Amino acid sequence: MSLAPLPNAQPDCAPTIPDGNRAQRRWPTFSPFREALLALLFSLTGMLAFIGRAVYLLVTRVLPRTVEVETMRIAVLEMTTMATCALLLLPMFIFNLRALQGKDETRLMIIPPLRWRYALALGILWVFTLCLGSLVTLIPESGWMGTVPLLPLGVLLPLILLVWTGAGGLLAISRRRFWSVSGFAIAGSTALAMAGEYLLLALGRGIGELLWGKQPFWRGLIDQLGQQLEAATTPAEALDALTPYLSNPWVIGALFLFAACLVPLIEEASKVSLLFWLGPRLASAGEGFALGALCGAGFSLIEGMLAT
Repeated sequence: MSLAPLPNAQPDCAPTIPDGNRAQRRWPTFSPFREALLALLFSLTGMLAFIGRAVYLLVTRVLPRTVEVETMRIAVLEMTTMATCALLLLPMFIFNLRALQGKDETRLMIIPPLRWRYALALGILWVFTLCLGSLVTLIPESGWMGTVPLLPLGVLLPLILLVWTGAGGLLAISRRRFWSVSGFAIAGSTALAMAGEYLLLALGRGIGELLWGKQPFWRGLIDQLGQQLEAATTPAEALDALTPYLSNPWVIGALFLFAACLVPLIEEASKVSLLFWLGPRLASAGEGFALGALCGAGFSLIEGMLAT
C-alpha cells in the first residue's frame, strides 16, 4: 500500500485569526496527511479496544457454565454495545485510509433540513422498537435475548433524530470529517470523560488519605469499602456496598458534589473537546453547532447503551 500525500495539502498552521484587539496569532495544527494518519490510528485503536472488551466479556461472563443469568445478560448487552461502537468506527478507518492513499473525496456531504414526515417516521419506528422490546422481555427465562438486536436500534434512532434536527441545513462537510468527528465522539470523548472522572476519584481518595488516613477507624472503613467496591460485579452490588454509608450527611454531600456538579462538567467538556481543536477551521458558527450536536450524539450512544 503506497501512502501518497493528500491533494491540496495545507501548511502545518492555519491562517492567522484576529483575536479582538490583540495581535493576530497562529493556531497550530497538523498537516492533512498527519491528521488522516492520526485519525486512522485512533479508529484502529478504538476498534481493537472495543473488540477486545467484547471478547473478554464473552470468555469470562458468557461462555462459563457457572455464570448467573443476570451476569450473562449484562455482559451480552455490553458486548452488543462494544460491537456497535466498533462497527461505527469502521467508516472513520476506511475514509482516512483512502485519504492516505491519495483518494480523499472533495465532494461535500450536505444534510438537508429535517422534514416533519421524516421526524414522525423516526419517532414511530422508535416507539415501535421500544414496545417490541418490552413485549419480548415478557417471554420467560430467555426473553431478554430478544432485546439484544433491538438495543442498538432503540438508542440510535433518537440520536439520528437529534443529529438531523441540529445539523439539518447547517452542515456541509466531507464524509471523512463527518465520520471522524462521530468516531472521536464515540471513543475519544468517552475515554476523556472516564479519565477525568477516575482522576477526580483518585484526587478525592488522596485528600481522604491525607485527612483521615492516619486514624485507625477511618483507615479500616476506607479499606473495607474499597474491597467491597472492587468485589462488586454489577451496579446493584456496588449500591448495596454503599447503602450503609448513605445516611451520613458528609457522604451524601460528597456524592452530590461528585455526581451532580463535577461529573457533568467533565462530561460536557469532553463531548465538545474536539471542537476546541477544530474551532479555527470551522466554516461558520452553524457548522460548529451542527458538529457539537454530532459530538453529543456520539457520546450519548455509548453512554445510553451501557446504561440500558
